[in-house]
Amino acid sequence: MHSNWRWQKAEIDIIAEHNKQIVFIEVKTRRSSRFGNPSEFVSIKKQELMRDAAEAYLDQHNLPNELRFDIIGIILNSRDKKIEHIQNAF
Repeated sequence: MHSNWRWQKAEIDIIAEHNKQIVFIEVKTRRSSRFGNPSEFVSIKKQELMRDAAEAYLDQHNLPNELRFDIIGIILNSRDKKIEHIQNAF
């Protein structure tokens, strides 16, 4: 549906539809998991901004309120490539 959608101070990386739900996705990429998995870097503040932006998106596009928030964590380096998809992350 959309990528890098902005509303006020928030940006939603990917907005998609899956099984009649609107899915708001945050993508976090890191070079290693040395300091934790990429998904652990989605702060409470970021979650709040995404919730507010999601409400605005649903209102602007006159969509039903069936939604979920996912996180895609990516580790990319020369010897390790890992993708983790967390549905209903928050």
